[in-house]
Amino acid sequence: MKSTAWGSIVVALMIVAAIPAISYGEETDEQHPPPIERYIQIAEHARQRLTAYLDTHEHDQDIEQRCEDIALLIEGAREARAAGDVETAIAKTKGAMEMLKGCMTSLDVQLLPEAVDAIKDRYERASHHLSMLTIALGRLEERGIEAPLIDAHVRVARSSFKASLVHLKAERPFIARQMLNVCERSLDTAHDMLEDRVRDSLLPERLHHYLNTMPERLQAAHDTIDEARSGGIDTGEAESLLAQLKVRLHKAREAHQEGREAASLAILRESMESATRLDHELDELQRRMAS
Repeated sequence: MKSTAWGSIVVALMIVAAIPAISYGEETDEQHPPPIERYIQIAEHARQRLTAYLDTHEHDQDIEQRCEDIALLIEGAREARAAGDVETAIAKTKGAMEMLKGCMTSLDVQLLPEAVDAIKDRYERASHHLSMLTIALGRLEERGIEAPLIDAHVRVARSSFKASLVHLKAERPFIARQMLNVCERSLDTAHDMLEDRVRDSLLPERLHHYLNTMPERLQAAHDTIDEARSGGIDTGEAESLLAQLKVRLHKAREAHQEGREAASLAILRESMESATRLDHELDELQRRMAS
């Protein structure tokens, strides 16, 4: 089988764009074909996602029938591969992916304008979340704390976010929404992992140092907020977060002075999300003051 056949499957897979963060690689020659099993698995995952979507959304009966046909093609590809007939397996997998592409094109047309507007509304939230996580990862790096798994999830989220925008601009809202779903799931996973990583980095032996240096950091935040407010910039969110952190720091210091180290640590760890959000707000205020 010539490399162009593999290339056609690769193009179909990338158009469907149902599963990000998978490197398809370049087209290969006859001696080094990519494993057909992998493409069959990707096609099956894409079919499952499409079926799950159809189970919860209105759609034409024609699409449901096509999903059944896709399942038969994938099963046929598996059987052909098991029998050693790679050429037939490739052809059936390619056919399944082309049908998946057709289904998604049909769903693009069926999406109501309100649904497209809802997708656009989600971009701002995802962008904000992505920015916060990027800042938080930078803070960890400054403290010498590595978080490669979190970074990987953020990269997937960023890639999916960009791909979603591309598909929406190309008037493929269904695929855009699917990519945005992937982005948001990756962001949620990264957020949960980040909270755990930050809490783990706040060790008992560093408690005294943290309590002593935190007031200086809060004062710097206060100064930034004052400067932004005097320039006519809305600082409400930053002020609220700063007030929360001041209260928690006071409680943590009291617990520490009373010898309740575990309680002091618990209070500080619970405040990490607010601290991360405040960092983001301060960066945004500084950006607006500089513009």
